Amino acid sequence: MADPNASPDVLYLTRVCLSMIEEPALAPTMAFVVDHRNPHRGYAIGAIGGMHYLGIRGAPAVPVLVRCLDDLDEEVAANAAAALGTFVHESAVCVPALTNSLRDSRGSVRVGAALGLGGLGESALPAIPALIKALNDPDQTVRTEATNALQQIAPEALEKALGH
Repeated sequence: MADPNASPDVLYLTRVCLSMIEEPALAPTMAFVVDHRNPHRGYAIGAIGGMHYLGIRGAPAVPVLVRCLDDLDEEVAANAAAALGTFVHESAVCVPALTNSLRDSRGSVRVGAALGLGGLGESALPAIPALIKALNDPDQTVRTEATNALQQIAPEALEKALGH
């Protein structure tokens, strides 16, 4: 992943393989993410998101991913938001961070935040007001993902917001 000339196929396969290695890959992958010299940090974040099966053993990744939400690299921030949606056991940290990211100026970060909140399911109930507000986002993809997230978290809230 450190090769700036790596093909997208190689990067994708590396991400998949890292996520399958399980816990031994977590610490080195997090180190890769926080090293801003690495050009493909977004792929490494995808690998961390793919480690959702680690459950509570994956918790050390959550603070790293939360810090990435403010990264200047939009891909890194958006991927971190989506990856946080796989850490249901850490929803007390993830939900406020993702809710705040729904206000990010970058559309792809808002999309990632909505995806992440949807992934957290009912754990993301506190985010319902922000997701309802996101239904009016100027970005169509944000509106779609906010709709999907509300459907996963609380379908009745979505129906009420849409006037059904």
